[in-house]
Amino acid sequence: MSRNARYALAGLQAGISGSLGLLLWMSLGSRFFGKSVWWASNLMSSVFYGEAALNYSFSRSTLTGAALVFFVYGGLGICFGLLWRERPGGARLLTAALLTGGLAYYVLVKWAWRNFSPLGAVYAPERQIFIGHFFFSLLLARYPHFRDRLLPPDRSGSQ
Repeated sequence: MSRNARYALAGLQAGISGSLGLLLWMSLGSRFFGKSVWWASNLMSSVFYGEAALNYSFSRSTLTGAALVFFVYGGLGICFGLLWRERPGGARLLTAALLTGGLAYYVLVKWAWRNFSPLGAVYAPERQIFIGHFFFSLLLARYPHFRDRLLPPDRSGSQ
């Protein structure tokens, strides 16, 4: 496997773990505000199903909404991995991950969602989604952990 494929795969792992954190936060927050744990995924699927997706039960639209989150944020993780490559962790990595999450929030939620699913954007809890992107960023910053598991250190003895 090429190094670029490994960077992309490590980024995908970081992006998927971040999207899991985002969905978990959204589900817990939905319960806190008296809605179903499926509300967040159903809200995301309103891009495809419109008003029919906005229900409180588990349905096909729930899976579609979760898949959309995994696809988009997994793709962001791939891009992040290909851009970050071999750079070390630390404050720069955390800053880059926070900027990526913040940019994703503003582009995907504030712009794209409002244009492609205005009805879903009406019901979206913006603060909760913003905090969810913070959790996404923190988990995306674990990229070196995934990269180093895929790319073990050179043990050939050459320096």
